[in-house]
Amino acid sequence: MSTEQDRHIGRTMAILRGDKTQQAVADEMRQRGWRWSQATVWSVEKGDRALRLAEAEDLAEVLGTVSVHSFLTEPVGAHIQQGVRRVTNAYRAIVESVWECLDAQDALRVHLTRAHVDGHELSDVELVQRDLWARASDVPEKAVAEARSEYEQRLRDEDEVDDREGLELGPDDDEL
Repeated sequence: MSTEQDRHIGRTMAILRGDKTQQAVADEMRQRGWRWSQATVWSVEKGDRALRLAEAEDLAEVLGTVSVHSFLTEPVGAHIQQGVRRVTNAYRAIVESVWECLDAQDALRVHLTRAHVDGHELSDVELVQRDLWARASDVPEKAVAEARSEYEQRLRDEDEVDDREGLELGPDDDEL
């Protein structure tokens, strides 16, 4: 028997699932010992099947939420949690990419040093590439600035910039 609370939990679960497929959620729940299928996820999200507390504990981990209480929040709260998770994951990806960029720069410097020691004279193209990639200390910062510029251009191209004008949120903005 489906209750309003089951439907509410299901709607919230679907929001918290975000871009993760129902099948991916079912697979992760099976890895944790639950007999879940894609149909189980669908049934819980629809509110036709109640979510058991023990399942909710594992499901909260699978969906990357703070606790089982996340399933009881209002939809706006679930959207906020899902948005925070997306931003956090994107931030982690940026950190990893910066690390990879700095590591690649170090490797390039090693190759350039070996080339110099071996007497290899750099071509004009290699000199430009050296100056662009190996000597620049602000490559990650330039990449972030380029991404921001491209993002803002995309918004302008999609005529979305009008809706967001004046909205500049940063890490110090705590009025929200």
